Amino acid sequence: MRLQRFYFRRTALAQMSLWVLFTVGFFTIQSVIDGVGEVEAGEPASSPSSQPSSRPTMVILLQVHAPDGTFASFGTAGSDEILSYAAIRRALLGRGFSIVSAAGVAVTRVGGSEDTDANVLADASAGDLARQLGADAAIIVNLVATDEGRIRGTALRGAVVSGEARMLDVADGRILMTASGQGADFAENDRIATEKASLKSAQVLAEALGAEASKRWPPPLAVDNRLTIVVRGATSWASVSAIIHRLATNAGIAAIHPREVRGSKVLLAIDTELSPPKIASLVRGTRLFVGSLSTAVKDDVVVVSVRDDAR
Repeated sequence: MRLQRFYFRRTALAQMSLWVLFTVGFFTIQSVIDGVGEVEAGEPASSPSSQPSSRPTMVILLQVHAPDGTFASFGTAGSDEILSYAAIRRALLGRGFSIVSAAGVAVTRVGGSEDTDANVLADASAGDLARQLGADAAIIVNLVATDEGRIRGTALRGAVVSGEARMLDVADGRILMTASGQGADFAENDRIATEKASLKSAQVLAEALGAEASKRWPPPLAVDNRLTIVVRGATSWASVSAIIHRLATNAGIAAIHPREVRGSKVLLAIDTELSPPKIASLVRGTRLFVGSLSTAVKDDVVVVSVRDDAR
């Protein structure tokens, strides 16, 4: 998908028009791109044979293929600080899954035709690495960036990233689910534009994989004597994930259990000895990617209202 380019005379008024029109035009396109995310399950989530007794531990094996090189979350030079990796990890943690890191862990290439391209991690090699780390499932992510060049009339550079992901059952080598998604963005240089577009593509993949994984491995049901949090108005799981992440980093929280997801209303059950006002105070410190939130306590239930979190 090529970014729209505009030509204006280099007058002060025309330059101002360029910024307004380009921003509106680009984000109209981006609102479509951000919604392009497909997920396919290897088996129906409702199939009894595909439902393990417990939720799996996962490892995310991500590669970003950019014009200036390939960057990965695994291998001796791998890093957990890649923005697109962090987005997928945060989304899965928010849904209650355990993630192990492969940063700094060397990859042993397992023989096979897929391994002839050193830039592509084959299923056999991914499974071998996941077993080393004690993971039950490997999420293999490939993000391929395309340099869209300079936006005419500006100093900005554009980038489009196409993402593909698949989840591998380490025990038997089956592909449990796949997902795809695109992202596009612009910045003052190619590297930043690619990072921003990669992040958007990863967010599409994260929501698709997280939703399908939660269907396949539902969270444990909460019991009635736990403190309840009601989240209202959230239009993106990223907002709920941010709240869960905020609570999970506090030593006073023993466990967090999603009880119900219905439209923009989400119920969370919290194992904690902290009081409802204290929990409300913790939640108020949540930093949302987009939007804002407020809290209130009603009959020992913490009510969280999320506003303007639509991307």
